[in-house]
Amino acid sequence: AGARTLAKSIHMLLPEQSVTLLTGMMADKDIRGFLRIILPYVHRVVVTKPDNPRAMNPFDLGSLIEETFGQQLEKVVVEPVIEKAVDEALALTPEEGAVICAGSLYMLGSVRHWVLEGVKSD
Repeated sequence: AGARTLAKSIHMLLPEQSVTLLTGMMADKDIRGFLRIILPYVHRVVVTKPDNPRAMNPFDLGSLIEETFGQQLEKVVVEPVIEKAVDEALALTPEEGAVICAGSLYMLGSVRHWVLEGVKSD
């Protein structure tokens, strides 16, 4: 349900924008289901690793995305360190584009902290 709501929001709020998905997921979640719903609305994906022992290996997740959905994406990048993944997502996204962070709540706190710290230091 969360993936459907996010996909609908991207479609409604960002219809003309180039979208980068920053994601990391728990291995015990419906990863393929999430990806099947969200990836039609994004142009590129940066995969990272949430700070949780249940997190899926980001290289395995990146391979899954590449093998299953790669032909419809501009790029799939794997960066296990969340802070570096945020920087990578921002660097890959055009100025008029958007970065969407979704997949695991365990990584959102780190992403939020990193983004806010970057804003404060600029």
